[in-house]
Amino acid sequence: CRTLAKHIESLGIDAVEIFEVWIARLFVGYLKYRTVLRILDAFLLEGSKILFRIGLAVMIMHRDNLLLTRTAREFKRLLAKLMITSTPSKVLFQTAFGLSSFSKKMLRNLHATHKITNIPFAKVPVFYTPAFDEKKSDLL
Repeated sequence: CRTLAKHIESLGIDAVEIFEVWIARLFVGYLKYRTVLRILDAFLLEGSKILFRIGLAVMIMHRDNLLLTRTAREFKRLLAKLMITSTPSKVLFQTAFGLSSFSKKMLRNLHATHKITNIPFAKVPVFYTPAFDEKKSDLL
């Protein structure tokens, strides 16, 4: 995974930002609906460490294809495409749970640096918020 990390850095991509958006959205819109439901189920049982495991597993599963990209834009587009089209739930979870254990210290560090307050919510359009119009407020 170090090779992929170096590649991501060489393309000028902020991997932390990508992970934060995935975690903020619980992978909704990035992975198939059934896979997201499995992630939510695991999240309720395992806690937040599953989100980090899934994020790393996605990168590991698609590492070879991602290493072939030459620009940040190409990398992000390919990653998005592979996540939705070529990430079987069973393989994703096998990969995620096959990762070496996360220590409590490592989890504390991840939580300390990746709080929800640090997430760029402008890049996380989960909900549509309609504009409020006082003239039509009687319709509420």
